[in-house]
Amino acid sequence: WFPIPGVQTLNFIPYRVNLTPFAGVLSNGRPHTISLNVFNADSYFSATASLLVYLDSDASEVTGELTQDTLTAPAPVVTKKLDVQPTLTTGTVDITSNRAFEISGYVETSKGKITTTVSESVRFSNQQFFKINSTLFEQNISQSSSVSSRTTTAGGDAPGVSNQNFNFPLTLDITQLVASNGDIGLTTAARQNYTATLNSIGGGQSYNSSQTNTAQHIDTLEFNSSGTLLGNMNQSSAQQYDFFDSTGASYVCDLTAGANVLTSFSSGCMQ
Repeated sequence: WFPIPGVQTLNFIPYRVNLTPFAGVLSNGRPHTISLNVFNADSYFSATASLLVYLDSDASEVTGELTQDTLTAPAPVVTKKLDVQPTLTTGTVDITSNRAFEISGYVETSKGKITTTVSESVRFSNQQFFKINSTLFEQNISQSSSVSSRTTTAGGDAPGVSNQNFNFPLTLDITQLVASNGDIGLTTAARQNYTATLNSIGGGQSYNSSQTNTAQHIDTLEFNSSGTLLGNMNQSSAQQYDFFDSTGASYVCDLTAGANVLTSFSSGCMQ
């Protein structure tokens, strides 16, 4: 990732979890705990979060209830097809996890009863290929993650629908070769992509946006037989960033690098 960093490294875009269906419960005057955890993350995963709250300016208190919640715990499926021999290991390890749920709740506000429903589909897959012997370690990873979310608001003076789609696939190829003198060459090729689209209609207005950030990196690190880094070779990378929305805003930037230095950038990067 030098000199061009990975996608979102310097500007991580927060993912917003819509808790509006729980608003009636959260405003009942009693203490509540909102927690975030990552499934099977070895009991630790660093994360930060902020709670964004919209208040009813014409009411000192609102009431409501959660009426539907079909969210369940993840149930990933792991498929191993490894052939382990004394001198050679080959095969694949695949993981898939797909979920769909719907959460709905209402709030009695100064503008009447407002019902919010969040329907979401989450799909994840990770396919890995291994080839390992005394002089070779090869691991090829193809990972796909996508989220499709639809939020529907009914009642009040601004009913609406919002659709969001996120995709962030990752492809990673790792090859480590041991030379006859014991030196080690470690080549890594990575391709990242982050795509987010938004389409919303509410209050008589509509808004659309599209963002894509793609990066490709390849580099070879060289180590001696003692594991000391000797340097790198054949480094190259590129990144493309595109953003457009229905207000006419746009930003397009393309970068390329080679041999550890930035080699080109498009005029859009200067905006």
